[in-house]
Amino acid sequence: MPRITFDILESFLSPERLSTYVRLAGGNKEKAADLYIENLNQCQILHTRLHWLEIGLRNSMNKQLSLKYGAGWYDNASIGLGSIEQQQIQKAKDTLTKNHKRTSNPDMVAALTFGLWVNLYNKPYEELWRKCLSKAFAHRPATLTRKQVRETLHPILRLRNRIAHYEPILSLDLAK
Repeated sequence: MPRITFDILESFLSPERLSTYVRLAGGNKEKAADLYIENLNQCQILHTRLHWLEIGLRNSMNKQLSLKYGAGWYDNASIGLGSIEQQQIQKAKDTLTKNHKRTSNPDMVAALTFGLWVNLYNKPYEELWRKCLSKAFAHRPATLTRKQVRETLHPILRLRNRIAHYEPILSLDLAK
């Protein structure tokens, strides 16, 4: 594949989109183009890993929630979901209905955002953690806490969202 130059990128992308890379490259436009491509490559690598994490996490969480509260757990008031989570659930239902899909458990699980799944590890859901969500981690150490899971998942959510919205990730500590 031929090298993508800064001029080609600039004709395709906005100057604002490229400005971060120009800054990171110390004003060198060709280096900025290389950084943009490197960012894409890093996003591609991470996207596959994020895919496995997101699918595995939501399916494991759904299994535990369904065992405890039934397949329609997202409609079960006894879980005590907050207004933000309820709004996210309603938005998923609305999207499914608009697209002529069912609001059954498998469809809902796929339609709910990664943010909702991650937010179920926030402090208000300590009881939910104890009752069932801790079991979503099959090989967890006995000392694993909801807070540890939350502190691990929230930075991953931010990274995932940066990748999903085509934001630069090169300045992040990707190994962390």
